[in-house]
Amino acid sequence: NTGGVLGMKPTGDGRCESVAGYLADRMSDMKELEKDDVPSYDVQDLLPLIDSSDMGPDTWIRIAGEIEKQYVQYDGFVVVTGTDTM
Repeated sequence: NTGGVLGMKPTGDGRCESVAGYLADRMSDMKELEKDDVPSYDVQDLLPLIDSSDMGPDTWIRIAGEIEKQYVQYDGFVVVTGTDTM
């Protein structure tokens, strides 16, 4: 998780903010992810969380480096970013 809409926590005043650990907390509350046919997963935040409009080559290289460090430990990776990255 690098930040962005999926990992944003509502503030109560109609806004949302990026909060480290929030995406993992939300996913741990999802009963459908506890089914036997759902693979196990880990959620890691790339700190500091940033607005996806602030992403550039340095961030992409950092993400790739994190994947490379853990490549043999996992069968796949999902990188969650904000919609500005698209």
